[in-house]
Amino acid sequence: MTWFLDKAFLEKLDLRAYDAPAIAQRLGMDVATVAQFVDPARRYLVQTSEAYGWLAGASGDGLPTLVFVGVPRLSGIDQAPLNVVVSHRDGTVTARAIHADAELLDDGEALLDLLSDEIGFLHVGSAPMLAFIHPDLWHYAVVPFPFHLHDDAVGANPDASPEDLEAVRDWIDEGSFIVQAGNAYFLDAEGEVTSS
Repeated sequence: MTWFLDKAFLEKLDLRAYDAPAIAQRLGMDVATVAQFVDPARRYLVQTSEAYGWLAGASGDGLPTLVFVGVPRLSGIDQAPLNVVVSHRDGTVTARAIHADAELLDDGEALLDLLSDEIGFLHVGSAPMLAFIHPDLWHYAVVPFPFHLHDDAVGANPDASPEDLEAVRDWIDEGSFIVQAGNAYFLDAEGEVTSS
């Protein structure tokens, strides 16, 4: 289990600090391709994954919204069982906790009713989210790279092999990304979980 590596990575990650020309040069890729991949304005299409703990849809204002359901087993803190992240048109994200009884989390219809009442949530099954790291709970994030590929991409791993760099190139070409929900879930460009 590498949760402690994810935690350290996410706590220091600056999503606006990616140097696309340097990454492109390191990987032998087109700068425009890399710049589009790491652009802070990039929208990541996230599909609902009830199995892994999130619902994708829209807020009452029609803004892309993710609702993380449940409490990560390694949180070590008292946290609400529903954590909402909304991507705004101006490029910002906001987060909100919603308290609910544990038994409600297992009743899909009641859960959606509560979310509708609280934030006007409409569960459409997908949401084009901006990259984010939850401001209070490191367990929740959408980021372009897992920690090991990030380090290879930005040159923080001096021991990166040609195979490691090829894996980063493939990741970028495929438009993959990470949803962090108590674990790092690898998603494809269509927003489906492919691995963790």
